[in-house]
Amino acid sequence: MTTFIMMAAAAVAVCTLAWFVSARASSPAPTGVPGHAPQQLDRNDFRSPESPLLIAVFTSATCASCEQVWAEVRGFDSGSVAVQNVEVGDEPQLHARYRVDSVPLTLVCDAAGLVTLSAFGPLAPDDRATLHALVSAAL
Repeated sequence: MTTFIMMAAAAVAVCTLAWFVSARASSPAPTGVPGHAPQQLDRNDFRSPESPLLIAVFTSATCASCEQVWAEVRGFDSGSVAVQNVEVGDEPQLHARYRVDSVPLTLVCDAAGLVTLSAFGPLAPDDRATLHALVSAAL
């Protein structure tokens, strides 16, 4: 009888663990709300998901201010900071997934994907100061 109870308990534990793992693996990635910046990104959607900081700039090839923002942030790329230009013509699935419908949109997120800075349009002085502080902290 004791053996049966131990086997049943082990079976329940294995089933619970399997359910937890499958539920976690199948959870949908965070998505954005149209007209608002996403609050979280799935880091696996972007380059270098293991780096402590990601700067993702959602752009369009026909947008002059997008070029300006990209020129401003691309120099932050390092081993600790991944920087990615998410151009709508090259990566429309990411624009759709996160419902980005206005560009340029600069997002800075941590290793877990939590967005710590979001800025529509050219970077304002406060955005630049915050960006520099976040990058310095990641280095």
